[in-house]
Order: sequence, then C-alpha cells, then structure tokens
Amino acid sequence: MEEVEMLSIDATDPHQEYQKELLSFLNGASKDNSIIYEFNFDKQYCYCKITKYEIDGSHQILDKKTFSKPDEVLIEILEPFLKAFANQNNIVINNITPNKGNKSNLKIISEYNDMCNIINLNETDIIKLSELVEQEKKNHPKLPSNLNNNEKGLGNVIAFIISLIIVGIIILGMLVPDFVG
Repeated sequence: MEEVEMLSIDATDPHQEYQKELLSFLNGASKDNSIIYEFNFDKQYCYCKITKYEIDGSHQILDKKTFSKPDEVLIEILEPFLKAFANQNNIVINNITPNKGNKSNLKIISEYNDMCNIINLNETDIIKLSELVEQEKKNHPKLPSNLNNNEKGLGNVIAFIISLIIVGIIILGMLVPDFVG
C-alpha cells in the first residue's frame, strides 16, 4: 500500500502569527539578497512560500505554509503584508498578468529585487491589491537611496552656481581683449 503525503494545514489558521513571521522576513531583506514571497491560490487553499536568493545564485526556502481559508488569507495576511512591503521598499514593478478563466497574477518587485508573486487569484481581488500597492506608494514616496532630506536639491543649486561662474568667465574673457587693445 502506498503512503499518501499529507499537507500540513493549520486548523486554526493563525493569521496574526504568520503576519508577524512575514514581517520578520521583510525586515531581513538586504541589498545582498532577494526574498521572494509567493501566494498561490486555488478554490480551497492558499499556498505560501518564502524563498531567499543570494547574489551567488544559491537559495533557501525560509518558510512554506498552506492555509485552508483563502478568503481570510487575502484579508488578514496578504493585504496588511502588501502595505508593509510597499512602505518598506521602493516598488519598481507592479504588474498584473492574466491567467486561466477570470483569474490573474500580480507581480510586485522592489528596487532591490525583493518580489511578491500572487498567483491564480480572481481578477477583481488582483486589481484591488495592485491599487493598494499604488496607494501606499503615493502615501509614502521614497527619496533616491543616495540622498537624504537635507541633501535634496543641493546638486541643482551647486550646478546653477557653477553655470553662473562659467558664464561670467566667458563674458569677462570676451570683454578683457577690448579693454587691453
């Protein structure tokens, strides 16, 4: 008789605990690695997988969970996680792609290649999640990583002053031969 592998399904779906766990992975991201968050939905389950990729190409699965109530995962885990993901990262790609039927996929990629893939969710929910990320980007705009608030615009001021000095030297250079000769 063959053994059947049983999926580990949490009977109580401890969403708050998993939300904290996701946030801890989010805080562990750096420029030297990429963390991929994958939420794959079907009618009865949501399969969550978090994988960490290093610069050298090696990877490690940090967590794998299966939840039995996909609607609750969407509201209690995924929406708060996406808000935190958009707040802590500079989002460069927020892309919806169609899937089979009226299902779609959402790919959200940060500046440092951390990624959140939401797979096989109905189109209405995907659009809602994509708009949630866009709204968070508008509410929390990010400055370029090499500038802080005190340096904002300093380069433009310096360039303007240098331009004035160069124009002044050129004008002075054109006037000096007239005075000498």
